[in-house]
This record gives sequence, structure tokens and C-alpha cells, in this order.
Amino acid sequence: MHPSYNIFIACTANICRSPIGEGLAAQIAATHNLIFHVRSGGTMGLIGKSPAPNSIKTMKKIGIDISSQRSNAITEHDINWSDYILVMSPKHAKILRARYPFAEDKILILANFGGMVQIEDPIGKWIFAFHACRKNISKCLHGFCKQLVTRSS
Repeated sequence: MHPSYNIFIACTANICRSPIGEGLAAQIAATHNLIFHVRSGGTMGLIGKSPAPNSIKTMKKIGIDISSQRSNAITEHDINWSDYILVMSPKHAKILRARYPFAEDKILILANFGGMVQIEDPIGKWIFAFHACRKNISKCLHGFCKQLVTRSS
């Protein structure tokens, strides 16, 4: 039996970083014998927008289609559903901890699991920035999974 977790991934608009994270998380979790149920959203409250074209392209390059994802605002329901809320920057953590103080312990900065302070927003940049973003998110998700496996054993 593999441990199962509800993971919520958050960034600002939910069109670049968190859709990439949502696309990668379950697949990466499986490599660590974990099961992730994944949702994503943005602190900005943008609803119904497609992922950025370069987010879609960088994920297609590794065989993952995120084109059907749509942006969401983060709700209290999402916070309650989540075992962990992985955010891209200290700013996102600050915003969510202020909005949902009861969930402070669930809100984690994903970048910290890869030895970084934050995962840079590639919005408006060349495709190479999106590839770098995907690689950083992947590295940090692997680090997060390793921590979960260590905690549960």
C-alpha cells in the first residue's frame, strides 16, 4: 500500500508554475512509491485561463499534456482538502498564511526542498526560462517526496 496525499500547488496566476507542478507531481510521486492527488490554484484569483503557451510547450517536450488545465482561485475548500500546500515563493506562503492562519503548518515553500528560496516566475520570458522552471519544480518535487518517504518510514 502506497501512502496517498492530497497536494495543492500554488503560484500567482495559476498559468505558468503551478500548472507545470500539477502536471509533474503525480508522476514524480509514483517514482517514490507515493500517490498524489493534485490540484492547483493562484493567489491572484484568476479563473478559467489556459496555461501559458510556453508552459504547455515545456511539458509537451517531456510527454505531459497540461493544455486542458484551467486557472483557479485558491479557496478555503482547497485548503481544507489539502494535506500539503506547496507554494512557489515566500510571498505566496505569506499571502496564504494570512488568509488561512489555521493552515500555517500545511503551507510549504516548494523551492526549499531543492535548496532554493523560490521558483522564479517565467511569465513573459523565452521558452528556456520555462524549461529551467520545469527542471527546478521537478527537482524540488523529488526533494519533497524524499522528505515524505523519510517521515513515513
